[in-house]
Amino acid sequence: MAGGPKATQQLGRAVIPFFQSLMHCTKLTALDISGHMFGVAGAKALSKVLQLNATLTSIKYDMNDIGLLGLSAIADGVAGNSSIEVFPLPIIDISSILTSDHSADVARKVQSACEALQLAITAQQ
Repeated sequence: MAGGPKATQQLGRAVIPFFQSLMHCTKLTALDISGHMFGVAGAKALSKVLQLNATLTSIKYDMNDIGLLGLSAIADGVAGNSSIEVFPLPIIDISSILTSDHSADVARKVQSACEALQLAITAQQ
């Protein structure tokens, strides 16, 4: 379900109702939602999915312009999930965050969120 580089290939925030439908889905185990540019609102919705869905084991979600708030929300969601096995860091989104704000504070917050994500995933394995 990955989006593409053109706006016509991206769902944006329209993907949020789909995320809401995944909260109690028991059939889907892998999901690629990369490239939809759903932003912070979509990241927060994804975080709720991660907290409630015990079936998803693999999620790819880069290239969604999630920002630092979205990255932190997703890290919180993963921390409350025991089924995720494959959850790569969103390298392009992280790069975008660091490119838009070069401050040491933002770099520390990004590092903290990434460490939280990695710790949550490793703890489940």
